This record gives sequence, structure tokens and C-alpha cells, in this order.
Amino acid sequence: MAPWDKTVVARDFRAVLDTLEGGKSVPDSFECNGNTFVPEQYFNLTVTTPAGIIHDWDYNVGGMWQEFRAANARYYRNLRALGFRSPFAWLRWAAVSSVGAMHFNWER
Repeated sequence: MAPWDKTVVARDFRAVLDTLEGGKSVPDSFECNGNTFVPEQYFNLTVTTPAGIIHDWDYNVGGMWQEFRAANARYYRNLRALGFRSPFAWLRWAAVSSVGAMHFNWER
């Protein structure tokens, strides 16, 4: 199994999720794989973070361009709140902003 196939369940991160912007809206039963198609370890940084779970939830809920941009902006703010330094948070934000559209739920 590839490291990015690992399923993460929101309830396992509940204590931290509830402290982040948008975390309380993620149901305990929500399953994701951190950040889709990004390996678990990338430059020795764990990718599966509560910020990634919230971001995957936002993408699952979907919407229009406004929601897409809001999800990516929230992801950056939550990474910063978790202590990620600005360059690393910015790189992750840039990645989801540039290639994330294909994984966003535009069906809403």
C-alpha cells in the first residue's frame, strides 16, 4: 500500500480539529487520506495533519470558486496555527491551489 493510501479518520484527531478554523464542522466518521496524492512523508514532514483533514472535508463539501478559494486559504491559516513555518505552509497552499481543482467537489 502506498503511504498516501492510508485512511485517516477525523475522530482520531478530534481534540486538535476542534481548535482549528472549520474543524468542528468535520464529522467524526469522515475518512480521508491526509492530502490526496501527497505522500505521508514529504521532505520529512508529516502530511496528514488536522489541517489536511479539514481541507479534505472542505473539498468534499465543495461549492463554487469562492468556496474553493476559501478552503485553500483556511488550509494555509490552519497550517500556520499548527506551527508550520511560512515557507512550508505556503508551498502546501501553492500545491493545493494549483492542482486541487481536479479534486474539488464542483457538484454542489
